[in-house]
Amino acid sequence: MPHLEQQYVFALLYCALEGVDWKNNTGYLTPTNECVWYGIRCTYGSSGNVTYLQLDDNSLVGDIPNETGILKSLQFL
Repeated sequence: MPHLEQQYVFALLYCALEGVDWKNNTGYLTPTNECVWYGIRCTYGSSGNVTYLQLDDNSLVGDIPNETGILKSLQFL
């Protein structure tokens, strides 16, 4: 999956879950590779698909957007 699509999904997630108020929102909505954003892990380091997202105990509020389903490689949420 191209990085732009993954970044799009995580930008939606950030906005839907009030990311501005998270305890740790390092990297979100920045031009850096999403594989180094807080709570995200990818296959093959920064060159792969997102397989892992862990944002528990991070002050998330709201509903996870349906677009998260685009992340076909995501194994842990």
